[in-house]
Amino acid sequence: MDFEIDKKEKKKIRFQRVFDRLPIPIAISDQNDQNLYVNPKFTEILGYTVNDIPNTESWMNLAYPDPKYQEIIKAKLPEITSAITQPRINEIKCKDGQVISLLLQDISIDDNEFITILEDVTEKLKTEELLIKSQQRFRKIVEYFPYPIVVTTPRNDVVYVNPAFTKSLGFTIEDIPNAKTWYLKAYPNPEYRNSIIEESQVPNHPKTTPIERHITCKNGDFKDLILKNITIGDEDITIFQDISAQRKAEIKFQEIIENSRDMILLLNEKGIIQMINPAVTAIMGYSEDDIINHSPLEFVLPEFQSLILSLAPDGKKKIQETTLQEIDAKKLNGEIVTLEFFTRNIIRNGKFIGMLSICRDISNRKKINEAQFQQQKIESIGLLAGGLAHDFNNILVSIIGNINLFQMDEDTLTTEQQDMLMDLEKAAMRARDLTNQLLTFSKGGTPIKKPESIEQVIRDSANFILRGSKSKCTFYFESNLPPVEIDVGQINQVLNNLLINASQAMPHGGIIDISVFREKIDNKSSIPLIPGCYIKLIIEDKGVGIPKSIQHKIFEPYFTTKSAGTGLGLSTSYSILKKHKGLITFSSKPGEGTIFYIYLPTTQKNVLIKPDPKKEICLSRCRVFVLDDDKNIHKFLIRAFSHLGLEMVSCYNGDHILEDFQAAEKSGKKIDIVFMDLTIPGGIGGKDAVKILRKKYPDLKIIVFSGYSNDPVIANFKDYGFDDFLEKPFSIEQLKAILSKWIKN
Repeated sequence: MDFEIDKKEKKKIRFQRVFDRLPIPIAISDQNDQNLYVNPKFTEILGYTVNDIPNTESWMNLAYPDPKYQEIIKAKLPEITSAITQPRINEIKCKDGQVISLLLQDISIDDNEFITILEDVTEKLKTEELLIKSQQRFRKIVEYFPYPIVVTTPRNDVVYVNPAFTKSLGFTIEDIPNAKTWYLKAYPNPEYRNSIIEESQVPNHPKTTPIERHITCKNGDFKDLILKNITIGDEDITIFQDISAQRKAEIKFQEIIENSRDMILLLNEKGIIQMINPAVTAIMGYSEDDIINHSPLEFVLPEFQSLILSLAPDGKKKIQETTLQEIDAKKLNGEIVTLEFFTRNIIRNGKFIGMLSICRDISNRKKINEAQFQQQKIESIGLLAGGLAHDFNNILVSIIGNINLFQMDEDTLTTEQQDMLMDLEKAAMRARDLTNQLLTFSKGGTPIKKPESIEQVIRDSANFILRGSKSKCTFYFESNLPPVEIDVGQINQVLNNLLINASQAMPHGGIIDISVFREKIDNKSSIPLIPGCYIKLIIEDKGVGIPKSIQHKIFEPYFTTKSAGTGLGLSTSYSILKKHKGLITFSSKPGEGTIFYIYLPTTQKNVLIKPDPKKEICLSRCRVFVLDDDKNIHKFLIRAFSHLGLEMVSCYNGDHILEDFQAAEKSGKKIDIVFMDLTIPGGIGGKDAVKILRKKYPDLKIIVFSGYSNDPVIANFKDYGFDDFLEKPFSIEQLKAILSKWIKN
């Protein structure tokens, strides 16, 4: 970690400042035989700089040029396995060619580096005297040594602690005169203290092995330290290395890893998983044994493996370091999860030793993003559908109206021609239902409900939907079924979705059973509906059925198993029935078929009886004012109203509605009724025009008509100032019905 590197660098700088001022030669080298530093005194005595002797080999060749003597020196080199080595005396050739005798001693400062202390003993005659003086000088070095040091005798008496010991742990030599006192103060917890004592008394226990201890300081603070023991003569020297900050960082880091919602994996240099955090098992469902010592490629879908693989120099595939990427992986239960991940190489001492990979489950985020994208597309479709429905319904007004005008001249038509016109009218009205379905699909509009016979709606819809299909319907209707108050177009859409699904579930054809009953729901019922009377519609197929694994998802928006599906059919049906205060449920067995149950509240209102087209109504001498931007509609309405004996005044834009209306009245008789298109592109439509007329003519009969059948204004027309509404496209029968309702003879 960067902070550990910075800490080490700062420590080296402190060492160098100390060693630069020391009056004795000092050299620092690492375990790779690289010479890292020599102090000024070293260069002064020997003449060599660190550039002259960058490594052990160059040092050997310069300091010991005689090959035979060099072999002797190499044989005498101590193995740096302990913190401090025994002193040794070597004959060394200086840079100027002079040969001097030097006393050398090595001190390990960490696992990778050690200090060599040199003393010129050329002029000394007795080795014992030299050793005594070197020990004195060694004591001085220990005084400056930044790590705590304590020296004990074979009798476990403490004979020396260096300043760093007192500074770090707080104890002076007076505080801990012997090992017993040290154990009591450093390890006040009896259990912990006894475990340490027992460990030290194990036969053949290696004293030189570094051990970690949790030590209590004089002020009561706790520190984690590494203890290294060496023996020089008959004294034991213990060097303490404070790793408290490192341990705290490790604990904090471990807590972060353990509590992380992201999956964290540690891989070795071969790309095999060595460690995982709990999030991995929680998200993926596998146990640790299923994952540890396995390659992550075992869990990644094949098409994504190339994202995390690269080719090694030996031609073998290996996991590569990556930036943020997305992959799909398979969970234990077979579910596919989308992961956002990146990997980082772990380099130690310049060598690649493994990788760290962090993965985040973004499945829900991706679903939300996809849903938002789908919603944006649906909103775009909604805008298109609204305009399309408006324009298409305007066209249908002319088509249906002119068909009706032909039908009214029945005396001139043959029976075959009358049947053809009736089929044309039904097809045109079905086209109207399709435009309304498109609006509901895209916007889920408010239903415009009327009392209807559910039997007639179901028969008409089923026969139209399954025309030309391999599947056929059987019907059963309980006798004397009460009417339901529904939006026929929206209920047709529900039937359309269910019957098409049923037919597609039987690709070779089959029978779809449709049954309709009364059902009373009370407070004890398990069906989540308001108590009351309902019509229960059952649609049953003998198709492939719905797999149990997805049954809980079929009403979710955008969920589909069809390659060309939108995932909105059943979710829209659910929404429609909810707005009708009804319900849709289902049961299904894979391989046996599916049954859908639809509940719709009944109504005591009577089904509106369509006026008899043969019955004449007296509307002569009445005047009608029509606001609509479509010229073809004006042409049709002029013919229709003329046929009915009415005079029509046309207005194509509501920008001057009051002036145009008043001008119409001045030019002839009083206006009896007004028809307004709800919206006029680029101008004032009925929604705003009605407010203008109402201020001047509060009792005027104003009817709104629109191709936007799902507009809330249509569903709540009275709240907007209208007396009634007429949904485009409309027939002459519907036109006559509304005229007879509001114009009195």
